[in-house]
Amino acid sequence: MERCIDTKAPELPTLGGMLRRLRSDRRLSREKLGFAAGVSASYITHLEGGKRDRPAPAIMDALMRCLNHARPMTPTERRHLMNMADLFDDELPSPDELRAELTEGMLAALTLHEPNPVAYIGTRWYVLACNQSFADTFPGIAEDGNLLRWLFTNPNAKLLLDDWEHETDLVVAAIRGWLGKHSRAGWLPGLLDEFCAYPDFRRKWDRGEVTFIWERRAEHRCPTTGKLERIHFKTFHATSEGHSDHIHFIMGTRLT
Repeated sequence: MERCIDTKAPELPTLGGMLRRLRSDRRLSREKLGFAAGVSASYITHLEGGKRDRPAPAIMDALMRCLNHARPMTPTERRHLMNMADLFDDELPSPDELRAELTEGMLAALTLHEPNPVAYIGTRWYVLACNQSFADTFPGIAEDGNLLRWLFTNPNAKLLLDDWEHETDLVVAAIRGWLGKHSRAGWLPGLLDEFCAYPDFRRKWDRGEVTFIWERRAEHRCPTTGKLERIHFKTFHATSEGHSDHIHFIMGTRLT
């Protein structure tokens, strides 16, 4: 039996296509959606047809409010719609909001990685959750709660990191690379002011160095024995339904 091959090109993910599906699922006319957002029905037609693909943030906010009022949008739908509109949340999610995104499976992974140090951190570098090995590798992190603050203000950082200058150079350069794709986010100036409150961070930030590689091998002194050990650190974006790109997974592997 011959298979029937669909020669029609697959539909690309677009803002207009997603908006049309959400509107149709809620049985909203273009006129009603446009009226709620303060635009014309023809504007909605152009948006759905791809003739417009960069609506103003205020218009997108009004469209999502109307859609959500008709039937609540899921975090995934909202995230997908904002991604395609190239928009960002006006405010950073709080550490508690990000912790609520960590699933049982994500938390269980912390124990599974023992005795290697692993942790979830948020955009502001607050430690959302970590295993015991991570807490032991960075003594005081449990009380401090913020990895960036630990690196730049805790005396243990310069004692335990054999090449603190180089390691923190890489951290600041990687942060610059990551923040570059959020250059239009309303929360960016405040976050950068927060980071630059650490004088050493500001000194390194002003050099303008950038990297997109969140991976390094660090010479780290064991807090209990004082012996140097090599730890291979990698950083990944963790999956999140409601807060895209705001949770990172730091995984350290001890090398023999």
